[in-house]
Amino acid sequence: MTRHMYKIKVIGSFGPATHEAFADMVVEVEPTVTVLSGNLDQRGLHAVLDRVRALGLELVEITQAPPSSRSGQAAQLDELEAERQDAVERAVQGGLV
Repeated sequence: MTRHMYKIKVIGSFGPATHEAFADMVVEVEPTVTVLSGNLDQRGLHAVLDRVRALGLELVEITQAPPSSRSGQAAQLDELEAERQDAVERAVQGGLV
């Protein structure tokens, strides 16, 4: 299946348990929303949306990044993975995990 970069915005910020539920996504907290980002196929997108619904989160927006070259997608994946690793390290250091 074809994969695309998605950004999923939900209202509010996450506690540790909710953050853990999205460990496979990059989680960015903005002032009023939390943004989940990841490279997903349709099955993965629906799985993330199922988690959003199951946790009772209010969905605000879903955007798909425009198609780019394969090398561009690889660079995006590397960047997202680095951001995810940084977030995990911050969570561990902050005693959230």
